[in-house]
Amino acid sequence: MATDPTWPPPLEGPTGPGPNRAEAEMRLRPLLRDTLRRPRSAMARLAERPGRRWVAPLLVLAVLVVVSGLAAFPASRRHTEAVARVRGERVAEANPELAGVRTPEEAAALDAGSRIATTAGAVGVVLAGLFVFLGAAVTAAVLHFLGTILGGQQTYTQMLTVVAWARWPLVIREILRIPAYLLGGWDPNPAGLSGLVAADPLAVDALPGFWQPVLGQVEVWTLWTLALTVIGVAAAARLSTRKAVVAVGAYLLLVLALGELGVALGRFGASMF
Repeated sequence: MATDPTWPPPLEGPTGPGPNRAEAEMRLRPLLRDTLRRPRSAMARLAERPGRRWVAPLLVLAVLVVVSGLAAFPASRRHTEAVARVRGERVAEANPELAGVRTPEEAAALDAGSRIATTAGAVGVVLAGLFVFLGAAVTAAVLHFLGTILGGQQTYTQMLTVVAWARWPLVIREILRIPAYLLGGWDPNPAGLSGLVAADPLAVDALPGFWQPVLGQVEVWTLWTLALTVIGVAAAARLSTRKAVVAVGAYLLLVLALGELGVALGRFGASMF
């Protein structure tokens, strides 16, 4: 009995035959699943057909960063107020002449300062969401430059797409943070292990430590993101894994150098004022 080569018929959708396998693999859910489980396959497909696929992961991450910041805002404000109160008490103990009842003008100035700090914190939360896009764009530009030096043949859109999709572990991190913040938990030094060498917030003369930028990179989510970035750079630039590691390593050294510069400027400013 002869078989009909057209059987079974293709799946029908609203616009005709259903998508083939290649099209189905470029949808959000299969790409996300493979980015976390089979990153080489996912990054190769993203590098081949980047389009505007860089938008989805960055948009999700930006929204979660804003939500996370808003959830942490009450706890962070309480922490800031407590630190300011303890510091004020210590200054008053060291300088009794500064202690005393505040005048109405001084109380009004403190209230205005509190309102300004609240507004600045809310603006900072929104800016953190915008910096998700800016950070990915700058990272892609640096890796695009380094990849070209190492012999890569990628476009900027390809590099931006793989950099954006390598940030899905950070999405998971923010999803896990939000419930903790809503329950009142908050860490003033959330970046990796940076809290181990962070300055005592209650010490008036405390200075930031030079190990903070380095230890801030030591966490599972950051290391996972760096590993995915290596795979993405290799796929987008058509480089060997060794060269991709060199490119991402050079980028990481640049990030650490900027962090150390920030610490040095902070220490210099504290010593001056």
